Amino acid sequence: MDLNNLVPWLFIAAVLVFVVPASVYMYTLQQRRSKAYVAFAAANGYQYVFKRPGQEAAYVNVLPMFNQGHSRTWQHELSGAFNGLAFTAFEYVYIIGYGKNQTVHRQAMIKWESAGASLPQFTLGPEGFFARIGQALGWPDIDFSDDEAFSRSYVLKGSDEAAVRALFTPELRAQLSSEPGQHVAGMGKVLLWWRNGSLPGPESFGAFLTAGDRVRQVFFAG
Repeated sequence: MDLNNLVPWLFIAAVLVFVVPASVYMYTLQQRRSKAYVAFAAANGYQYVFKRPGQEAAYVNVLPMFNQGHSRTWQHELSGAFNGLAFTAFEYVYIIGYGKNQTVHRQAMIKWESAGASLPQFTLGPEGFFARIGQALGWPDIDFSDDEAFSRSYVLKGSDEAAVRALFTPELRAQLSSEPGQHVAGMGKVLLWWRNGSLPGPESFGAFLTAGDRVRQVFFAG
């Protein structure tokens, strides 16, 4: 067998040795997580859905991140009620780039919807987050000249600057400044909060939900 004929076989061998085992491992890991969440949901009165293909498209206007990259996946969704308000927690994954240059972005997120809310569109996050999702929106960073601590801790953007400034009262900014590192987005009746990384497992989910709910209460009560 000459070299030209050998190369395709070497490629196939590499796929069998490295890619297939990795794919099997990831599939097994996701199935194991799913089984744990199913049991957790049943024990706590929650509902669980393994994947919701395309669900993020309904919230692109709230959070532009949902239109970034490719291979977008809304998975491991847990929903129920906490502190009197319905919530939906899920893991959102998308990929920037391809092959060796690809980067997988994974967020643990919670979504609330309140009939009494009327939020202006806004996105809030630590410095660095908005560089990742892109500055091409054309909206300037909204700073507060009288609140250096908040402006230094967060990048705030919104399609209606006056409305966003009215929402972010001194009291709200003080609460967020006391807990730096939050990621929040909202519009209308929808509020999203998240952390970078995988959705916590059943043993840590309660603490995750409580942390998100503290921020939720800053924007609207149950």
